[in-house]
Amino acid sequence: MPPKSVKLNGGAASYVASADDFSYADLDLIFPMDVENSDSFDKVREAVFDTIMDMMPSANKTKINADTLKDVYIGKMVKVSGDDDRWSLFSLHNDFGRCIELKFVDKMRRQFEFSVDSFQITLDPLLDDFNASDAKVYIESMFGDVHQ
Repeated sequence: MPPKSVKLNGGAASYVASADDFSYADLDLIFPMDVENSDSFDKVREAVFDTIMDMMPSANKTKINADTLKDVYIGKMVKVSGDDDRWSLFSLHNDFGRCIELKFVDKMRRQFEFSVDSFQITLDPLLDDFNASDAKVYIESMFGDVHQ
């Protein structure tokens, strides 16, 4: 169940799209995906935790378990599984800067609270070939027509 794409969302996407000086609080990444059942989110959680473990220095890995990872690195974990909403959020906290929020979405009624947070930038062209000089990155507003 790999994600369909990777999207930069919210204030950070608005920051990239804006010509003005625009601030943002955290880095929101959305991973759209097809979720077969609620157990799929357990697999997502395992994958997130495994990735955090892979990125840690090897000296620290022997004493770390899932509960410790959650306490140390995860500021917030949410799983929503209903008729209109099916998504999971992992907020990686950072005491010294912006937090990173990973949101795995099958269905979500509303992906933003304010119109300024409705921008999404599909990052796949950059992830496929980071050094490509002609990579096209698409910015879209989930709110609707930005000119209105």
